[in-house]
Amino acid sequence: MRTLILIIAAIVASQSAIAQAYQPLPTNNAQWRVRHHADSCIDMQYYVNGSDTMIKGLKYTKVFVRTAKTPRGSAPQFLFPAIKNISATKPDEYVYAFREDNKKLYTIRKKDTAEYLYYDANLTVGDTVTSNDDILYKRVITAIDSVRIGSIFHKRFLVTTTNNSVSGLTNLYFTEGVGIDNNSPFDILNGQNYVRLHCFTNSSGTYNIDTFPCTYIFPYGTPTSISTSNENKKANIYPNPFTDYIDIDANAADIRLYDMTGRTVLATQIDNRRINTAQLPKGIYMLTLLKKDGSLIEHKKMVKE
Repeated sequence: MRTLILIIAAIVASQSAIAQAYQPLPTNNAQWRVRHHADSCIDMQYYVNGSDTMIKGLKYTKVFVRTAKTPRGSAPQFLFPAIKNISATKPDEYVYAFREDNKKLYTIRKKDTAEYLYYDANLTVGDTVTSNDDILYKRVITAIDSVRIGSIFHKRFLVTTTNNSVSGLTNLYFTEGVGIDNNSPFDILNGQNYVRLHCFTNSSGTYNIDTFPCTYIFPYGTPTSISTSNENKKANIYPNPFTDYIDIDANAADIRLYDMTGRTVLATQIDNRRINTAQLPKGIYMLTLLKKDGSLIEHKKMVKE
């Protein structure tokens, strides 16, 4: 009887995932935190901020990247550094664009003139997923379930990869409204990709792909060295989540508040200890506190409800 109940529950969950509403990729206020881990260690944060472009008469959403190169350990261990909040090592760049049509997601690199099919969400269990290395790899959808981001459920496809040149199977997931977890976001599937998506954040919430915390790359030029002066006590920032104001108890002179795309939504001197945030939309923000000399006091993730 227990086995029968489990089977029925699995069938119901599968049918629910298949029937739920399609979730497109966001076109604004969203970020993808990834790391490239081949010969070097490069932390990247892809984001969309509502910008678009026209290519061959079709409208695409622009995707930008913020990059921070982080040295890794030397031989023989080649240890990768911890994934944490850092600042970009160069200005942001526009790198990809995408559009959707009938649950098909098309992407195009900035340097290219032709789009390619990134994923077709009309596929179901047993269907083959095409890529640019079909000679070496065959990818088949083997299961469908769903994950929740905030209060919204997103359909998730388990794609099993058979490597025809090297024995073995590997798995990756495509999640509607997020993308592929074990590949460069917005880039066509290929077998030589050393990029891992760690987390995705939009206005609904955060989706953690692995056990690492969801961290943030601050815009190029943001201070990274935290002041260690004896007069600098630990900042007390509250409430969090916040609504119409943020109270700050710290020896700070300036406050900067960034949305998840890195856009500065508030930059002001702290004349009093209460910052008015009533004008800000609900969402996730990163707060930076600076001293008069420009040194960093604290970076902090904040949520407006």
